[in-house]
Formats: sequence, structure tokens, C-alpha cells
Amino acid sequence: MKPKENIFRTKFRGPIDNFLIKLPWPKINPNYISLSTIITTLVSVAFFLKGQIWLFCIFLLVTLLLDIVDGTIARKYQLNNLKGWIFDKVTDRVSETILFLLIWPIGLIFVALNIVTMILSYKGKYSFWFILISPLRVVLLVVYIIKLVF
Repeated sequence: MKPKENIFRTKFRGPIDNFLIKLPWPKINPNYISLSTIITTLVSVAFFLKGQIWLFCIFLLVTLLLDIVDGTIARKYQLNNLKGWIFDKVTDRVSETILFLLIWPIGLIFVALNIVTMILSYKGKYSFWFILISPLRVVLLVVYIIKLVF
């Protein structure tokens, strides 16, 4: 499934995807990578709860990278389809819910907004909010993590 083009995708995500797709990725089922993001999120939260903030940040970064890689592998090997897209979005929302529920409950508002935009994008209805919610959620999470570390 080809994602809807928007300013965020064309200006920021597109160049990153174009670079990543040229790397020699193994041909594995991207759904396994999507599922692994839930596992790495749980590990990162465990480190957060133990007060090991640096390990939390490392595993959270691994989670974010895996989230990018699953789509890259799917596109590179033409494994992208509607079921895979939905599975990726659901695992993303599960990971976000776990993360925000335990470390920043106010972030659940952004998870809820992201779920709404995900449903609208599935139905082919895009709005201005779709362009803003995902990048805004990531920016707020990064700011929150920086606040935790320093």
C-alpha cells in the first residue's frame, strides 16, 4: 500500500526512505519486524521503570528504527499489502499505548488522535490533522525523553 503523500512524507520521510531502501536488507516478513516493536517497547519500559533511562532511550530508539525498517523491507521486496499496512499500524498503536500509558499518560491523547487519523486514512479520507499528528507525537515524545535524561 502506498502511503498518502503529504508535506511530512515528501520533505522528511521520503528522502530517508529512499536512502534506506538502497541498503542490503534481508528478505524477511516485515510483520515480524512490526511485532518486534512491541517487544522492544516492553523492554524499554522495563528499563524506564527500573530507572535506567539510558537503556530506556536506547531500546526506544531501536523500536523507532524497527518501525521504519519494516516498511522499508516491505517496499523493497514488494511485500507491502493492505493487511501488512494494517498490521503495522496496529502494532505501532499498541507500542505507543504501552509507552505512553506507563511513562506519560497525557501522551494517550496523541495516541487516540493517531488512531482516528489511521482509521480515516484507511478509509481514504485525509485531513490537515493527518499531516500534523504523527510528527507532532514524535516531537513531543523526543522532548519528553530529553527532559527525562537531562
